[in-house]
Amino acid sequence: MSKKLISKLETVLQQKKLTDAGLIKAVHELANSNDPKPRTVLSRYSHFKKYVRTNYPKYSDSTLKKMKAPDEMIDAIIQDNSEVRSRKKSVSFSDKTIEDLMNLEASSNIIDKLNFLTFTSGRRQSEVVDGIFHKVARKPDMLSVRGLKKKREADGVKPRAYKIKLFRITSTEWIKLHKAVMKALDGLSVADLNKRQNSRIKKTVCKDYTVHVLRGIYAHALWQETDRKQNINGYIQTVLNHDSPDTSLNYSYIIYDGDKDDGDKDDEKESETLD
Repeated sequence: MSKKLISKLETVLQQKKLTDAGLIKAVHELANSNDPKPRTVLSRYSHFKKYVRTNYPKYSDSTLKKMKAPDEMIDAIIQDNSEVRSRKKSVSFSDKTIEDLMNLEASSNIIDKLNFLTFTSGRRQSEVVDGIFHKVARKPDMLSVRGLKKKREADGVKPRAYKIKLFRITSTEWIKLHKAVMKALDGLSVADLNKRQNSRIKKTVCKDYTVHVLRGIYAHALWQETDRKQNINGYIQTVLNHDSPDTSLNYSYIIYDGDKDDGDKDDEKESETLD
């Protein structure tokens, strides 16, 4: 943390007529000064909050809690961390894995249903939670969504609509379930849901899986059901809407084991509706 930024924060704190709102605004401006990267912004907020708490105890916890990065920035970093961790070692899936994932639709646990939606669409967890999906005319196995997480448009340009191929479910069925699940989970943050989804996928399918692994399994499973004339990396680039084939290579850690039975799946399945 730059001493210069702390010095600027101290100057703000010395103002005689400083209000809580004024302090929060100043912290926000300092945290975002000089166009920092998202992780730098989070680090700055953390240091600023610690400095104020230690040196100016008169400020309440409710005021300190407002000294934080936007939720969408925090959620994006959590998601990125999950993606990096999930690529550190190879993971395998089999036909039994696919069966277990498809059975999540019938679960009484609402998080299991969310994992089912995530798997069958191949979308990032945050995209499933925040996305608005539509059917594609005359293509019952396709969805349309605008503004994917890592697609950036120029200012003032309407986000492009991307088509998504579904895995063994129609768009009508998927959208109906998605609306019901999102209604039941209304009010929960992307970060909170990410933790719950990771916990459930480890309990119901495989202890080595995270919710982001489902995206890779989706792409590989779809490829297994094609005529495989296209090489797998090119196919993954297409179905996951990647701009570069280099990005698709990140999913080479997924290994298909055919009809091998999964030994890592827990025998016990919890029945609560929200873990």
